[in-house]
Amino acid sequence: MVSFESDFVSVEGTMLTLAIEDYSLGKLQTRSGGALDVYFHFRELIDIQLTSTVEYAGAPITLPFAVSNEKAKSLVQYSFEGFEAGQTPTNVGDYKLSMALETGDYVAETLDAVDFRIDPKTVVIGINNTTSVFGDEYQAFGYTVDGLVGRELEAWNPENYTFSIDGLSLPVANEWILFNEQPVEDVDLSTLNAGAYPLTFNTSVSDGTISDNYVVELRNAEHVVERREIVVTVVSSGKIYGDEDGEFYFTIDTTALPDGITSENISEFITNADIVSEDGNILTMTGAGLISRAIGEDVGEYEFSADASNFAVSDNYKVVIDVEGKYFVIEKKIVSVTVDEGQSFASNEGNNYDVTYTVGNDLYADVLVGVDWTFTQVDIEEVGRFEYITMSVS
Repeated sequence: MVSFESDFVSVEGTMLTLAIEDYSLGKLQTRSGGALDVYFHFRELIDIQLTSTVEYAGAPITLPFAVSNEKAKSLVQYSFEGFEAGQTPTNVGDYKLSMALETGDYVAETLDAVDFRIDPKTVVIGINNTTSVFGDEYQAFGYTVDGLVGRELEAWNPENYTFSIDGLSLPVANEWILFNEQPVEDVDLSTLNAGAYPLTFNTSVSDGTISDNYVVELRNAEHVVERREIVVTVVSSGKIYGDEDGEFYFTIDTTALPDGITSENISEFITNADIVSEDGNILTMTGAGLISRAIGEDVGEYEFSADASNFAVSDNYKVVIDVEGKYFVIEKKIVSVTVDEGQSFASNEGNNYDVTYTVGNDLYADVLVGVDWTFTQVDIEEVGRFEYITMSVS
């Protein structure tokens, strides 16, 4: 037995068609006490979830909504006020939207003239960071535009800062960018000292018109004037084991010096170095503590350090040290050993001779203890019944 209240949709003979949300199969009790078989055809109640704000996309929007049953999504009907059914707006603005779903199988609560908005998209216009070297001229300043979409992106030409759509424009770079708060054309970069300089937008120049569909965000940058390089090349050097290190030298090719620096005035730019000699275009220079080598006193090769901070250089220059293939070499100590004069020995079968010798440097006499020496016969002279043998050490 089923008991409920509802509106009859239609009555035809003993067939009742009802509109209800919940259903069950059963009997319908009539007033006369008879029973009718009741068959219910129901429609599923669909929940429509609308996102009522979207960002400008450069093209007619895709209406952002979801439904509780994906099978019903394609059956939802919608229209924007002022547009044909199924069409969607493109540009930023506030709109009225109506949505409905009513078919044989589904039904949803009608959305009638609800608010819908397309928000502007943020576009970032950023000045390009740039660099130059002290003494150089540089005028290639520019900016980039990030965030354009759709038709504006297709119409934008970053090479000459123009749009192919009438009514859209941006200023050319050198009119819009200020260098250190001055118009670019008024700045001679070749006279600027090394350092960082701000690049900003000229607020007295219109930022142009991209369209009301965008919010423009301007980003500043900087131009860095880098120090000009002075290349010094370390001179390979070395010593004999046990000796003290000598001075370290470096060379400079005067043909590669920056404009304005010569062999006559280089000491004004590297103030803690001295010229030792000049051979053609090559200056040989030295300075206490300017160059160092790896620690060690054993025989072998040692690398030079490349710490340019040891050089005292004027503000607009920097030293670059070339150490490739350059080494400090400690060589073996040569110890002279001389056979004492006036020694003569009678020849014997085993060639065993008690030869005495003198070491050239007594500091190394202990080094020779236990060394096996070989002696080379230099000359043999018969004296009576004996052979006189002169020996040398090898």
